[in-house]
Amino acid sequence: MTQIPIRTLSSLRAVLCSRGHAVRVAGRMAAAGLVVSVVATLDPLQPWRVIEHRGDAAPVSGNTCGPEAAGEDHAVCA
Repeated sequence: MTQIPIRTLSSLRAVLCSRGHAVRVAGRMAAAGLVVSVVATLDPLQPWRVIEHRGDAAPVSGNTCGPEAAGEDHAVCA
């Protein structure tokens, strides 16, 4: 895969690619009652991804956001 320097992308893409944006999305999903995690990828166009845990698939680590971790407007996902 060809590496694309983040500075060559649009400013909107840079915001959408940020870890902070992924954490905000995860917080909204957690507030809706979903159990989610923010994971790093090797894709320069999507370096952070929010994944939903379904059914019996438990998260591997404690770095998750669930309804119990959600605050009024956001959850802290580390």
